[in-house]
Amino acid sequence: MTSKKLQQARDFEARYMPFIPNSERLPVALAPDEEYDQDGCLSGGATEMPDGRQLLYTGVQRIRRADGLMEEHQTQCVAVGDGVGL
Repeated sequence: MTSKKLQQARDFEARYMPFIPNSERLPVALAPDEEYDQDGCLSGGATEMPDGRQLLYTGVQRIRRADGLMEEHQTQCVAVGDGVGL
């Protein structure tokens, strides 16, 4: 994970964790690191697979259209863990 992406994850945590009741600080489990999720990882609907090493999530990519406007693409993605943590 790049330092910029890690900083974005830490910024999110600092901004939103105080407002989430009964929240617990855990290590970052998901961070954008591929072209298809370069503009965000949405884990609100994430699903852990039976083996515990795969996590389905939504990746976000913003693409500039020919007319100059930005368009957001969301893609269903799978993260595969190393078996330690995730």
